[in-house]
Amino acid sequence: MTKMLKKILIQLIITCFFIQNAGVGYALRPASILSKTDKEKIAEAVHVLTRTLSDKDYAVNVFDDRFKKTRDKNIIIICGNDNLDTVTAAARLYKEGIVGYIFTTGGQARLTIPLIENIVKKYGSVRISKREEINESNIANILPQLIDLYERGRLKERVSYSESEFIRNLLINHYNIPAKHVLYESSSTNTPQNFQYAKNIILRLKPKGRLPIENVFYIQTPLQQLRTYFTFNKIFREELQTGKIKGISYTITYKEPKTIDEGLVKILLSEIWRIILYTRKGDLANIEIDSNAKPIVKSPVDSLSREAWMAASVLSNYVTKNREIKTFLDKLSKASGLNLDFEIELQKIIRDESNILKKIDLSA
Repeated sequence: MTKMLKKILIQLIITCFFIQNAGVGYALRPASILSKTDKEKIAEAVHVLTRTLSDKDYAVNVFDDRFKKTRDKNIIIICGNDNLDTVTAAARLYKEGIVGYIFTTGGQARLTIPLIENIVKKYGSVRISKREEINESNIANILPQLIDLYERGRLKERVSYSESEFIRNLLINHYNIPAKHVLYESSSTNTPQNFQYAKNIILRLKPKGRLPIENVFYIQTPLQQLRTYFTFNKIFREELQTGKIKGISYTITYKEPKTIDEGLVKILLSEIWRIILYTRKGDLANIEIDSNAKPIVKSPVDSLSREAWMAASVLSNYVTKNREIKTFLDKLSKASGLNLDFEIELQKIIRDESNILKKIDLSA
């Protein structure tokens, strides 16, 4: 087989690796293109990254009696998201006597409309203002109108509540949690702001004895939990280092899908990319306890395991020619203000592992 033919066939394999699977999104097809070894490599890479990104304090049993003894000194922060299972999980911690307070976060942003939609799907209706309610019968007509308002920056003209207020109302009305135990802020539009605005309120109330918090639990959707952990460490760095508070990373269990599709690969790589970008910007930190029981600050990028970077490299290798994912990663970079190239930065990090991936051998 000539070198030119090999090159053409390799290009064809990579280009055809992801094709649209109508009605389901994008799936890895056709299976015949991939050897068993390649498919296993991708599946293992996805498993490693989902396990890494959904990291929580596995060594901490949140339902331990020691937390129940300090209930009134424990709070859980629900970071902005549209997954109502995180709300249920936070409510459970309150009901089980683990935390005495819940803090909801988030203003109006890109997840506001998906959150409204999910609330209607689960609970049948939601009030978006004093005058208007969305329910199962009218949501199909109202949703496009809300999307149009959001795209024009005018969502507040019709939706009076923030994401945090929607979630707070659920906790009070559907989980019967006393309003005085559900704090909130309604201005943040990203995770650092979620924590910073919550911190400002918590620390303002703590010296007055109104909120004597010692343990801060925090929850986000599983695949965003590791980045949330690093963000928490950055925002609460001083309090963690001085021992004023302790942070507990807690999230719902992530269920790996049976089919690996382009959407999942996009999420995994974008999370890895965000960790790289935000570490470069100084927005993330990792605080670990050394052998002398002293907190030390480490780079989040350096904190990820070799196995995780290998997995990212495997997935990156197979989507290099995927324009949709590449464009999305470029947009994240530009939005960060750094304008870095994902492939280049990833290879810098794993430069010692540059030969770890086996090339597809077409000579057999």
